[in-house]
Amino acid sequence: MILDDSAADGGGLDGSGQADKGYVIRGGRTFNFTYDCTYDLLSSIPSLNGDHVSVYDEILAFNKEYEPHFGTRLIGNKRRMIDASFMPLSDDDLSSLENLLATTESLLDGKSIKDWFSLSFFKSNFWYLWASTFAFTPSHSLAEFRRYLLRLVHVLPYINKLAGVDRTPFNHHDSIALPLIDWLRTKGVLFITGAEVFDLDIDNDGNNLSVQRIRLMKDGEPECLSVAPGDLVFITIGSTTRGSALGSMNEPPLLTPTRHGPWALWEKLAARSATFGRPLNFSSRTDESKYISFTVTCNNPFFFDWMKEFTGAKAGKGGPVTFGNSSWLLSVDMLHQPYFRNQPANVGVFWGYGLFPDKPGNFVNKTMSKCSGAEILTELFSHLELTSELPGMLNTSICIPCTMPYISSPFLTRSKGDRPSVVPAGTVNLALLGQYSEIDDDLAFTIEYSVHGAMIAVYKLLGFNRTRPV
Repeated sequence: MILDDSAADGGGLDGSGQADKGYVIRGGRTFNFTYDCTYDLLSSIPSLNGDHVSVYDEILAFNKEYEPHFGTRLIGNKRRMIDASFMPLSDDDLSSLENLLATTESLLDGKSIKDWFSLSFFKSNFWYLWASTFAFTPSHSLAEFRRYLLRLVHVLPYINKLAGVDRTPFNHHDSIALPLIDWLRTKGVLFITGAEVFDLDIDNDGNNLSVQRIRLMKDGEPECLSVAPGDLVFITIGSTTRGSALGSMNEPPLLTPTRHGPWALWEKLAARSATFGRPLNFSSRTDESKYISFTVTCNNPFFFDWMKEFTGAKAGKGGPVTFGNSSWLLSVDMLHQPYFRNQPANVGVFWGYGLFPDKPGNFVNKTMSKCSGAEILTELFSHLELTSELPGMLNTSICIPCTMPYISSPFLTRSKGDRPSVVPAGTVNLALLGQYSEIDDDLAFTIEYSVHGAMIAVYKLLGFNRTRPV
């Protein structure tokens, strides 16, 4: 049984909408060959195409056909293309980078990236590429930055072209969530949406913690589920997408941070025992963890054709194009088409984001947080010096901005004990899943982290002597 307080299945692996009202993708994710846990899982899940292949096989075939070929990755003032293969760092910054890799993570508690590097580091091509690929900002965790560097060192020589990054044939809801949900239902798993788990009754005998009952709200009424001997309880603590809000072409999205659902449940657990971590470290600093994404549905091929000519890459074969001089650090990603299973052939969908939504735009005198979809398109087209084409774009497109107050909260500075273990000490039938449990040396803001955590939970609670696929 899976209890979900949202109205739809899929969690953060979302993707929805229709051509006449606009499509929405809140966030983007990257995949690569080091994602052992994710690919092991997807190799067991049948594709929805009915051709007797797995989701993993489908992803491999897609990426073989759409091998990355990228011409432009960074853009400067006046539409100037920047040679992103040239990533010089000063001697001091190179030394800082080397020292960071040689430093033990335990010595980095509470430190941010800006605590370690000079201002020049954050003006480098390397930083623009790194930040726009993985959504890091200077105030984020130095320890997490170090983990990414160590784990993804193979990406560094090719980060300007995003070689080695795998994509899915459609958005991650259509390509991953739907096949998983379909397969689980064939195995008898019951999905209950609109059910908010607000507390767990836990028995503490002095040595072990055991969940006895699950308390939830369903249709406005409280319910209580008993946990039988042999049952296991897996809960998601925290949420990167909680409080997300959508705007429109004429209205900005309203920032609505809320600590209901998985945040509130985690806070209740943490109030009982330090073994459950410190959720407020991640939920109370939205100024550092929010950013704005936007999804654009185009009923005119102009922008896709223009970007193909400008960047030298067909849609879906490149990665985000980042505007290094943008005060928002604006990026756009021209996605493979169609990106939705129900997307008409004459409609295009692309996605973008800004990592500094509280700064005024370079051309629109508003913070990105206060901008409507039309104003975000105005800023984008002004950067590209396409203002004469802007009226046509506004008349034939739907841009839906999305604010996400907690989206990069897994990157916030942290100290030992802020993130609890997947299976906290002494718990016999409870595991904590998601981006906020601690997995040594793994990358918190990835789908791999989620799958790896679930594997650890299953293996440990069922007594298997392993933590990764074998």
